[in-house]
Amino acid sequence: MLGLSAYRQLVATAPRPTEEQCTDFVRYVATAHSWYKHLPYRLPGVPLVFYIDPFAGCDAVREGGATRLVPRESQGFHYSALPTMDYRRRFGHLSLPETRRHTRQRHECRRDGVTRRRPRRHQ
Repeated sequence: MLGLSAYRQLVATAPRPTEEQCTDFVRYVATAHSWYKHLPYRLPGVPLVFYIDPFAGCDAVREGGATRLVPRESQGFHYSALPTMDYRRRFGHLSLPETRRHTRQRHECRRDGVTRRRPRRHQ
């Protein structure tokens, strides 16, 4: 996982979302009908975190041993797979973390949009 300093460097080039984009993103997330399925049913619950992602609205494309994040040109199959330009017009670079534990913990993203798998930690 990125440390705070590395995250700040990564997002330094992404424009700050406008107040309207923040409001639209909160409304969008509140009305999306699948994110809540990954939350625990009982208290104390878990924090819900939004963050700035320089690759928000992009698709992950496998190329050899790496995955490259590229702009999405057209609407994807799922309602949330908006074209990148539409996504960023509506929400800026705001994003919601991937909810599947294995995806969130096993990939690292570089500044150029290339991700790589990290080895699994044995606990």
